[in-house]
Amino acid sequence: MHILLWVIVIILLIGLGRVLKRRWVIQPEQADSPDESTAATPAERPGVAAHLTGAVQDRLHGLRSRLGRPKEPPIVPQFRQWADDAFARDGEMQQWLAALTDAQIGALTDHLAAFCQDMGFELSWLLEEQPMQNKELQQGLTQIVLLYCRASFEAVQMQEEVQILHIYREYMQNPQSRSHRELGEHLFGKLVEQGMSTISVSEHLAAPARIRQQQIVDAIERSAEREPRKLRMLLKSVLIERALPNVYPEAAAVKANGTAKA
Repeated sequence: MHILLWVIVIILLIGLGRVLKRRWVIQPEQADSPDESTAATPAERPGVAAHLTGAVQDRLHGLRSRLGRPKEPPIVPQFRQWADDAFARDGEMQQWLAALTDAQIGALTDHLAAFCQDMGFELSWLLEEQPMQNKELQQGLTQIVLLYCRASFEAVQMQEEVQILHIYREYMQNPQSRSHRELGEHLFGKLVEQGMSTISVSEHLAAPARIRQQQIVDAIERSAEREPRKLRMLLKSVLIERALPNVYPEAAAVKANGTAKA
């Protein structure tokens, strides 16, 4: 029962956070950029490597920039000290918060403080050295803030899986585009290596291009149904391999040539 209540609270916080985000972030952006034609299209989204790495900085620091907050608000050290005590029994949360930069903590506390205000209280009430006279109220408000922080952590951890899902769905919607054909061929090779495809390689290579492409799509779709977790791991591996030449061009050249520069 406790686990069910925890899950329900997390879902409610994430849903509320999305509503609040639209009100805090989208409205200022519309005021600054009235021309809707300049909005980023799906093709202009950041590359795969950016989504698979640096999730914390991309999201928390990005939210801070859009809100136009000071880079290092004075609340950061107080929040760090408070969180260290509040999460004394939660090593996972302590490690995550400790790994965040001051700018990232600032972005988190910006949204957290705004959420607290919307709920009718101030985050600073909990960060003050002087404890509240109403102990039960303090415990209740502390629990709300802890759950918000935990929901933020869980959301960040899920970003990689969410991005993998987006890429898979985009591929299945239009597998014949050039970039998707290359992605599918790369992933199909992984399926063959892992014995996850029943298609004969010789027959596949001898088939016309249109048939080969359909065989690749069918093999990927069957793998998604039968072994979804393994397919996600292989897709992630493919995305990383395809992103490496852009991130580390010298390493890609060494791999292609088989030698390194002296």
